[in-house]
Amino acid sequence: MACLGVFEDTVDPDQPILTLRKTARVFVINPQGRIGMIHVLGQDEFGLRDHLESCGGGIEAGESASQAAVREAREELGAVLTDWIELGWIEDEYHRLQRRNHSTFFVAHCEPVLHPRSLTARERRMMAEPVWLCPEEVERRLNPENNQGIGLLIARRDFCAWQEAVRRHQIP
Repeated sequence: MACLGVFEDTVDPDQPILTLRKTARVFVINPQGRIGMIHVLGQDEFGLRDHLESCGGGIEAGESASQAAVREAREELGAVLTDWIELGWIEDEYHRLQRRNHSTFFVAHCEPVLHPRSLTARERRMMAEPVWLCPEEVERRLNPENNQGIGLLIARRDFCAWQEAVRRHQIP
């Protein structure tokens, strides 16, 4: 598996990194060629947030990265994945959380019918309805030049993986 990028926290560089969290993230493509993105909207330890990010989250005990990606797509987008490929991994950090993430990225297709999402209470507070965007809009919205604060840190990570998916011709 290839390293796609390593990103330091340039927003909150004061706190030491104390933990490592392994995550799986996935760009989900529906039958119409639109990509499901999570719209983070709310206020948390990072302040007011309003940005997009790829679907994904922590890998649970006993889960592989691909199993976590399948689970996260179902929970956050209501999408059932039909196939997926691994793009590689990215490390990024959040000093405010004193955490480094090791994220395995995938690109996948999903069934045409979406199911109800299954979100935690925190996710319900922070996640607006998912958005399904054309590839050009995903490119524009994830471009780090169009983001700031925590949105910038997330955009750098996701944009790097997005570019790999496009480079490998996995995005329609």
